[in-house]
Amino acid sequence: MKSVFNNPFRKDGNWYKGNVHLHTTNSDGCLSPARMASEYKKTGYNFVVITDHFKRTDVEGLSDDKMLVIAGEEVSPVGITRLGCDYEFLAPGIKRQISLPKNKNPEMSPQTIIDRIRQEDGLAILAHPNFSHMMPEDILPLQDLFGVEIFNPVFGLGGRSYSLVHWDQLLESGKKMFGFAGDDSHGALPIPSYAGYIMVKAPSLTKEAVMESIRNGYFYASNGPAIIDVEVTENSVSIVASESKFINFVGDVSFPLGSFPARDGGFVKTATYKFTLKDTAKYLRMECTDAGGRSAWTNPIFFEK
Repeated sequence: MKSVFNNPFRKDGNWYKGNVHLHTTNSDGCLSPARMASEYKKTGYNFVVITDHFKRTDVEGLSDDKMLVIAGEEVSPVGITRLGCDYEFLAPGIKRQISLPKNKNPEMSPQTIIDRIRQEDGLAILAHPNFSHMMPEDILPLQDLFGVEIFNPVFGLGGRSYSLVHWDQLLESGKKMFGFAGDDSHGALPIPSYAGYIMVKAPSLTKEAVMESIRNGYFYASNGPAIIDVEVTENSVSIVASESKFINFVGDVSFPLGSFPARDGGFVKTATYKFTLKDTAKYLRMECTDAGGRSAWTNPIFFEK
């Protein structure tokens, strides 16, 4: 068995903070594209992907040397799930709009949309599967999904904000996909402190460099904590993070007892998980949770024979 992990913490470059899910007045947001970019820049973000419904917003002239604005789209509504909900997909980086009528399209295959996003050089990310009441059988047949939105707080931190179970079920079923946190902002100010984002390691703040790093998994997702370093060896994984109450190593049944809590009211910043690979091992990911219940998530380490 060997591990496959493009480690962003050991890659040359700079860290860039970005939001991959937001809306403007070009769909159902209340701020213009320029104003949204400006507000995120003020809050310390380095890039945003504008994902308006039914539209690829023109981002020409919105970027500067401190803020990169990337075109995308939230492609919806399409298909119908077992419980009668729509599929929605984020499509960052698309060259052209994926046009759909605004009424429901239950007869349209969601696989068709994934294929069209890929044809336009975009990344097909399944949006908020928990909020969309998705069952495993709704997602497992899909091919070439790039990622899943594991955190989306559009209705706050509680309820259906998290889709970690969906992600783990896909990973354990053999799907190799990355985890994204977004905030699905529609322009309400101020930008909430619990907003989801990704931290991307890239050589420069350009669309080409940032998108290439995302394509290769050189990022992690968070809604607060920072991950500082990850080291992968033949029989262990170590992580260094900001002050956490828990550091968890999450994988398939081959990885038991992977929780490292803080002791005596303090914090835990480092943890090392030692393992012996078995033929059934598929993946291992890490999550760090702080005292406020906010978390950061690495992308999975995949194991191959």
